[in-house]
Amino acid sequence: MKKILIIVFILFIIMVIQSLPIIILKDIGMKKIHGNYVNVYYDKGDDKGGRIVFKELENSAKEIGNKLNYKFDSKIVIYVYKNQSLLHIRKYGLATLAIAPDWYIGDNKGSVVLMVSPQANVKGHNIKSIMSAAKHELVHVINYRINPNLSYFIDNGVATYLSKQSPYKNFIQYNRIPSIEFLEIKDELKFGNAGGYQYSYTFIEFLDKKYGWESVFELIKGNKFYVEIFSKTKQEIYNEWVKYLKEYY
Repeated sequence: MKKILIIVFILFIIMVIQSLPIIILKDIGMKKIHGNYVNVYYDKGDDKGGRIVFKELENSAKEIGNKLNYKFDSKIVIYVYKNQSLLHIRKYGLATLAIAPDWYIGDNKGSVVLMVSPQANVKGHNIKSIMSAAKHELVHVINYRINPNLSYFIDNGVATYLSKQSPYKNFIQYNRIPSIEFLEIKDELKFGNAGGYQYSYTFIEFLDKKYGWESVFELIKGNKFYVEIFSKTKQEIYNEWVKYLKEYY
C-alpha cells in the first residue's frame, strides 16, 4: 500500500509539473505594454520584440475589429515568448518539447494570443512571417469572442484572409480539392496536411468577392443557415466555390 501511494504521489507531481505551464501563461519577470485594444506581455530582455508586437497588433486589432464589427468590451491579452520552447510548453505542457514542430510559432487559447517573439531565431521564419502569424491568431481571438462555436474551417479561412496569408497560384495541383464534409472538419492535423489553410482562405475570398463581406460576417456570427444568407444551399455554394478554384487557382 505504501509503494502504491508513493507511485500515485510521483505521478501526481509529474502531472502538476506537466500542466503548470499550460495554466500559468505568464513568465516570471514579464513586462507589460498597455494599449487601447491589446495588452502585450513579453519576456525580460525582449523589449524590441515586445514593442514590435504591440505596435503592429494594436493597429491590427482596431482594423480587424472594424472589419468584424466587433466592439472591444475588454482588451486582448498577448503573451510574447523569447524562444519557441517557452511557447511550446504553454500549449501542451513540458511534454510538447519532444514533439513540437519547428514551424509552430503562434497559437491562441480562447481569447488569449500566444506567440514567439519576432526577434527570436526561428528556422524558416523572419519578423514578417512571425507577425503575419500573430495577426492570424488575433483574428482567431476576435472570431472566438463573436462566435465561440465557429467551425474550424471558417475560422481559419477568415484568419488567413484578413491577415493576407494568400495561397500560391496553382496550389490545387498539389492538394486535392476537399469534399463538402471538409468544411466541418475538426482535426487540426488533417486540416493542415490537406491544405486546409489555403483552401479556407479561397473559400472566404470567393464569398467576399461574389456575395460581399456582410454575407461573410453573417456566416461568422453563425445565427443563420447558408440558404438564409446566400439564398442558396450549402451544396450550391460549395459547387460554386469549386468552380472558382478551378478557374482562378
